[in-house]
Amino acid sequence: MPRIVRQERRCNARTSRPLWIDVDRISYLAENWSLSGVLIRDRIAEASPGQRVHVRVSLDPISGSPFAYTFARIVRSGQEGTAFAFADINGQLFDLLSEAMFRRPVSGVTLGKPSAKRGPVF
Repeated sequence: MPRIVRQERRCNARTSRPLWIDVDRISYLAENWSLSGVLIRDRIAEASPGQRVHVRVSLDPISGSPFAYTFARIVRSGQEGTAFAFADINGQLFDLLSEAMFRRPVSGVTLGKPSAKRGPVF
């Protein structure tokens, strides 16, 4: 009897274009990601499924590139890495992910750049 392989159904297509996620001020390069979540190769020891964490998402953590803050829920953490589902996709995060996915600048939008008067934009 042939083996039936079950395929996962995803709401959003995944990509492996460069994207960084910071958890507890440690930057991790995404293995793959979509508009709904991200997988990193590393296992975060303190992470447990269902846990909600505050994350910073960026195109490059060193160069001062655009970034956005959001909350993410840990879906799984193990040998295959740590998977996060974005709990809140605000406008800044959506614009950032769109720019990263399609590699086109978002016109008229400066994401996450600090303002001299107000401090960091969250």
